[in-house]
Amino acid sequence: MSNVHTYHFPFLSHELKLEFVKNIDSELADAIADLISVLRSDLSPKYSNSSAHKLNNAGKKFPVVVSPNFIEFFETSIKYFLATNSEFNPFNKNIDKFNLEGYFLLNKEEHTIIKLDDFKFDSPLLKFFIIQKIISFLNSNNIEDYYLNYVDIAACFGKVTWKAKFHLTDFDKEVEFKLHNKYAYIFAPNHEKNEKSYGKFANIDQEVNASLILLKGNNLNDLRILAIEMEHLKWLHQFKEFAKENHTDIIVYT
Repeated sequence: MSNVHTYHFPFLSHELKLEFVKNIDSELADAIADLISVLRSDLSPKYSNSSAHKLNNAGKKFPVVVSPNFIEFFETSIKYFLATNSEFNPFNKNIDKFNLEGYFLLNKEEHTIIKLDDFKFDSPLLKFFIIQKIISFLNSNNIEDYYLNYVDIAACFGKVTWKAKFHLTDFDKEVEFKLHNKYAYIFAPNHEKNEKSYGKFANIDQEVNASLILLKGNNLNDLRILAIEMEHLKWLHQFKEFAKENHTDIIVYT
């Protein structure tokens, strides 16, 4: 799309790009940058002053004061942990899903978490959670018609259909597709053995061993979890049934 207003923000390890049909004022752009900085510094265990770092390095039965954002992130990660049969796990050890009260106590009113057993929290939902917070922030400020892109994630909202694009340097590939009021996530399935690749969805029920898969849906955290859940799929009919059950679009690239 021509005549868009483009902004670039330092994010995690790369750059986050936002494109708007209408220009946004500098205060809003600064607020987006501040939001990214605050969430990144608080939710990632890599930063010594973060809530995640304080929790991971706390002793057992010691109340750790964390931010409201971290409590939301912690609860979101646990919600997906409980809801999936996949390998998704925000902890560094096997934890009994049916006995979470044996591992920690959460007090929302006092913004504290008490570890009853030792664990290290490091959720693979970090970038997905932060990007959804940015989207929520933009929507709350009545920003319409915009497109977001970060390495393997795209999102757009408003009346405009955007031509989204991923530059995948690791695969020497460029992927283009249309996107409207949806999130998109592209990933490489984790095939444990070297298997032959087949073409896109066909009319016969053949084995599907894709080098890349693009998911489109309405919730970014959901797409991340669906990608993990898809690791066990092998046949065409499984992909089609999975897409139908989870209300998502699946595009297979080989």
